[in-house]
Amino acid sequence: LLIQHGAEVDFQENEDGIPLRSAAVAGHYAVVRQLIAAGADKSVVDTEMVGAVEVASGGHIKCLAALLDYGVDANVSNNTGNALGWASLNGHLETCRLLLDRGADIN
Repeated sequence: LLIQHGAEVDFQENEDGIPLRSAAVAGHYAVVRQLIAAGADKSVVDTEMVGAVEVASGGHIKCLAALLDYGVDANVSNNTGNALGWASLNGHLETCRLLLDRGADIN
């Protein structure tokens, strides 16, 4: 509804980041898809230097798959590591498999 009325999909109000990050970290798959379809920047990094893919790698496999489907690089990284590292560190085996299937570098 907000997007239909012109809301900025990449608006960053506070340190919690942008809507795409917030939706991904909360596992809101439908919202992630709507934001990307509305033109949200898939590679944007929030104030904590945590990209949307790393957030989704916390075990929200459907959110991660949606981000990868829309062209997010499975090897994206920042100063704290990469999506595969975060997923493996947190014991998310299926998320690791998805990342590897989508081209994540095991090294």
